Amino acid sequence: SLKTPLTIGAEKLAEVQQMLQVSKKRLISVKNYRMIKKRKGLRLIDALVEEKLLSEETECLLRAQFSDFKWELYNWRETDEYSTEMKQFACTLYLCSSKVYDYVRKILKLPHSSILRTSGQ
Repeated sequence: SLKTPLTIGAEKLAEVQQMLQVSKKRLISVKNYRMIKKRKGLRLIDALVEEKLLSEETECLLRAQFSDFKWELYNWRETDEYSTEMKQFACTLYLCSSKVYDYVRKILKLPHSSILRTSGQ
């Protein structure tokens, strides 16, 4: 009889703690989104590095491959067709880290990762 209220209380506490963790993750995600959204071009890479989402190798690779990419020419949110450069960026980012790709995909209108996997076949 005494165990029941304690068990229920512990379960509710665990549930509240889990909800708190989820809300903290969402808050960090929103902050990251706002920070990256303000940035264009290679500043996107800077933002990903600041958030420790890219390894040093990946950062160097992206900077080397896309240093002359004309980021400002593209409206990433309102495109139905992707230029060759946009496709290359998407594929390179996905191959380096699918987790980072999914994260950036929330900000930029990048193709779904399943399309990237099948387009190379």
